Amino acid sequence: MKRSATEQRTQTLTAYEAGFKLRLADNAVRLNGSIFHDDDTSLPLSQIVTVPIPARLTRNAGEAKVDGTELDAMHAPVENIRIDLGGSYTAARYTRFQPAPAVNFSGRQLDQAPRYTATASYTQTFPFNDDGKIEVSVRTRLTSEYFLQDLSILSQFRLPSFTKTNVTMRYKAPDDHWYLQGFANDIENAITLSATSSDW
Repeated sequence: MKRSATEQRTQTLTAYEAGFKLRLADNAVRLNGSIFHDDDTSLPLSQIVTVPIPARLTRNAGEAKVDGTELDAMHAPVENIRIDLGGSYTAARYTRFQPAPAVNFSGRQLDQAPRYTATASYTQTFPFNDDGKIEVSVRTRLTSEYFLQDLSILSQFRLPSFTKTNVTMRYKAPDDHWYLQGFANDIENAITLSATSSDW
C-alpha cells in the first residue's frame, strides 16, 4: 500500500540580481543582460522510504545555490525583419543534501538545470496593400545536458543536449481583426524527459 508523509520547515530563498537594458538606433537594436545568485535553504524534496512503512516522504532536506547570467539581443536590420538571440549560463547545485547515510548529493547539479541554453529566431513580415500581412518565423533552442534524480533508488540520470526548432506562419487580417496560423513544432522530433519515477 502506498502512503505519503510530509516533514517540512519553511523554505527560504534569498535572491540577488543585477542587470542592464540598452536601446540603440531608435530601438532597432536592444540588448539586455543580468547576473544572479540564489541561496535556497530547506529545499523541499521527495523520496521513497521503506521504514517504518513504504511511503513517499516530502521534506525540507537540502540546500542549494544558483549562480548564472543571461543575455538577450534583438536586431531589426531593415524594415519587416527581426533577429533575436539569447543565451544563459547557470550553475545550479546542491550545497547540502544527503538522501541516505552513505549517499551525498552535495555538489551535484540540480534537477532539470542545464548549464547552457541558447536561442535564435528569425522573423520576416510580408505586408499586403490592404494592410494585411504574413509573418514567417523560425526559432531554435539549444539545451545542454541536464540531470534528473530518482531518490527512490538514490540515483541521478544524465540527459544529453538537444535542439528544438519551431516554424510558424501567420496571416494577420487588416487592423489585426483576425489571424490564421500554421506551425510545425520540434522539427527534430527530439525525445526529452522531464521526470523519473520508480515504484514498489
